Amino acid sequence: MSIVAEASGLDITVRESAGSEENAIRMDRGELDVGMLDANGADEALGEDHDLTTLFPLSVVVWQMVVGEDTDIQTLEDLDGAAFNPGPVGGASAMVTVEVFEEGLGLDVDWFEATAPDAQSAYQGRQIEGFALRGAGVQADGAVLEVDSARPVRLLSFTEEQMDAAVEVNPDLSPATIPASTYDTEEDILAIGYWGVVVGASVDFDEDQAYQMTKSFWEELDTIGEQLPQVEGMTPEDAVNEALMPLHPGAVRYYEEMGIDVPDEIKVQG
Repeated sequence: MSIVAEASGLDITVRESAGSEENAIRMDRGELDVGMLDANGADEALGEDHDLTTLFPLSVVVWQMVVGEDTDIQTLEDLDGAAFNPGPVGGASAMVTVEVFEEGLGLDVDWFEATAPDAQSAYQGRQIEGFALRGAGVQADGAVLEVDSARPVRLLSFTEEQMDAAVEVNPDLSPATIPASTYDTEEDILAIGYWGVVVGASVDFDEDQAYQMTKSFWEELDTIGEQLPQVEGMTPEDAVNEALMPLHPGAVRYYEEMGIDVPDEIKVQG
């Protein structure tokens, strides 16, 4: 935010929080103007009928499908009947994993319901074959590296047909590529993801300030990328095409100035 503040000339005060859901609640109460949000987390905290908006994305959220290298599981189809943790019990990421595997891919998995730490312990203890992990960006995840040191991992990739099936059952999802260099795999890993981590704003946030923040973010993207590698390669078109929440009017003004057609359904209504 310091780069955006300097470039925009705005006086931005940074406050610590417990994360996306707390940010959503505090923004909804008018205690914060702007904050980092997970789009699904905002829906969980406030319900889908809330008034928070997006200025620009910060990262794609990616599901990593991890299994033991000591198993015979080579493809997603091989998970049929396997003991597998879909994500933290009760969380949105677990629900999406189950939805995609059961409704999209037609797999009958032996779901192991647990918190993330318990699932990772069960993996290391060979109680389960693997687990799904949702995280921001396509960088190597610390939890995967940690369990790999005790029990080497294999990452499973979606096929193009499986990706189409996943997106059909959950249109918020989109393909994400984990480069082979991330975990020194033989090929890139095709994963499900969505543009879920965003900088959001209350709908009442000043339009001119929202415009200046959005403009400054995109103009300083290369500099920001030196600190946040997950923004590399993003474009203003991504902010519009992958929006999961309405765009703030100030952001809309910037994107339309850039010649991007912003559909009415992602503009603030009323």
